[in-house]
Amino acid sequence: MNFQYALPTRCLSSNLKQALLSAARMQVAGIQLDVRQELSSEQLGKTGIRDFRNRLEELNLKVASGAFPLRQAIYDPQWLERRLEALRAAMVFTYQLGSEVLTVRPGRLPDAETRPDEWQVLVEILNELARFGNHSGVTLCLSLSLEFPERAHRLFESVTEGPLGINFDPLNILAGEQRVDEMFRKFHHRVGHIRARDGLRNIDDEVEEYPIGMGAVDWTEFLALLHEADYQGWIVLDRTSGEDRARDLSIGLSYLQQLLPF
Repeated sequence: MNFQYALPTRCLSSNLKQALLSAARMQVAGIQLDVRQELSSEQLGKTGIRDFRNRLEELNLKVASGAFPLRQAIYDPQWLERRLEALRAAMVFTYQLGSEVLTVRPGRLPDAETRPDEWQVLVEILNELARFGNHSGVTLCLSLSLEFPERAHRLFESVTEGPLGINFDPLNILAGEQRVDEMFRKFHHRVGHIRARDGLRNIDDEVEEYPIGMGAVDWTEFLALLHEADYQGWIVLDRTSGEDRARDLSIGLSYLQQLLPF
């Protein structure tokens, strides 16, 4: 089984053209684009989108996923309608770029019993976006730490209007003080995207990010779990810190490719 690896262009260069060239030189199959801050449909237009996709094809690259960073929890009442409008537009744009996945961090999941109003808003929002995903061809994949797995399970059971997935990030799982293998086994049928990061818990009991292969994640075990689950989606290596993120990602990519060469 050959996994599909991709890299976020924001980690490769501040210049998108140079980032694409770097990704092509590293011989990954795809890229992830920040469709809020890095590139948007307003910047390109229809002709620009077509030209951009042609350029990707020339470089043997595909858009693995779009990423839409939020400044507030997705259910925060302030600017809620504007946030939903932006997310819908990002889903359409992601599909136009050739991808079927948009990743978003929704904020910490509220407790349905102690914060019922926030929980209800969250469920309604995600049902609306899932329903929109049916028409736009894009699945929203949530970045969750899963520190409260029962909340996540209840949430996915409550969203019935369309597809909704998990952007599974081993570092988020460690930060939520859960076991990566246990959480993947529990939610593997919901995993639609992998964000590959590594890290270690420091003396202050905080999880710090490290290059892939230098942290606490057992990548041999994790890739074997993906293989066992017949995971068909993208694995996007990411790095949010470090002096040379592109170099760290290149080393991490080589490390993963050598682990399970099937």
